[in-house]
Amino acid sequence: MRRCSFLRPDGTACQAYAVTGREFCFFHDPELRAERLAAASRGGKGRKKPDPLLFLEELDLSDPEGIQCALGEAFLAVRSGRLDPRRGNCLALIGNALLRWIQQREMQEQMDLVQEQVDLLQNEVERLQCLPSPTS
Repeated sequence: MRRCSFLRPDGTACQAYAVTGREFCFFHDPELRAERLAAASRGGKGRKKPDPLLFLEELDLSDPEGIQCALGEAFLAVRSGRLDPRRGNCLALIGNALLRWIQQREMQEQMDLVQEQVDLLQNEVERLQCLPSPTS
């Protein structure tokens, strides 16, 4: 087989094999430029890996335990190399925001219950103040 005739800027020859019936390899043949561009645009599209975030679909993100489980899964995916650390960081930020929101919602519910109790006690105090005193 014939080698590519392309010479690099430093004067060394390309070591790739030339395309059959041509002087240059696929990468250096000026007549194959359009095919190179098409191949580059297709590069990697047929080898899509499964999305490492599919586990999130199975988790209940409406309660703290589900969010903590999701964060743990994301941690393991980053650690094993299945998930890009930047995506893992994004998930951690979102997960922590969800946890804070749930905690604030629960706190508001507790405050509403306490306010109801205070209102009931105030109503009872007002009712008792309107009653005639037993000494009169």
